[in-house]
Amino acid sequence: MKKFLLAMGSIALAFALTACDDSASSNSDASSTSNNQNNAASSNNGTGANTSNAKKGSFPENGDPNFYCIVTHGEEPDGKIWSEKKFNIPNRQGHVERLTFDADGNGTQYYEDSYYNLNNRNKVAMCMEFNEAVKEKSNKKNFIETYCEGQVSYFIIAFENAPLDELISRTNSFAEDCKWEEKNWEDSQNRQKEDDLYD
Repeated sequence: MKKFLLAMGSIALAFALTACDDSASSNSDASSTSNNQNNAASSNNGTGANTSNAKKGSFPENGDPNFYCIVTHGEEPDGKIWSEKKFNIPNRQGHVERLTFDADGNGTQYYEDSYYNLNNRNKVAMCMEFNEAVKEKSNKKNFIETYCEGQVSYFIIAFENAPLDELISRTNSFAEDCKWEEKNWEDSQNRQKEDDLYD
């Protein structure tokens, strides 16, 4: 359960950092923010996980065998810019955050967490906590889609008139986030090697 409480902490952080207001519009570019979203079912408006049989998530069922953290940037044909952070921690977690927005501060945030090798009890616990977090924030954030099933959870938030400096600052922080994740991974591997020596 501690793992999932930490996961909810990261979701709460995303809620806090997303510059969305109560009047946010849902007519944004959700379909372009991730290939995963193109296969997603319609929004449940933050009331709980949908139950589509479509493939969900950006990672293999139990993740990739190697650690990586990648930051990419680009521009859509309509002029919107996007930045994405994606990392994989072997045998533990995959994560994606993608921000897409225009010069007026209108856009979407896509935020995904996948946890690997979960038993059924932990899968249920993860989604219960995810849905509770979404419900708590749904009166302040414009969720245009939420999903939690199996080992995957994600949400898409639409926003408008967000301060560009906050959005740019958030996307600029992706590279620092990756450095932090890489250091944590290396430290954990070193600790494991030390433990193996004393076993």
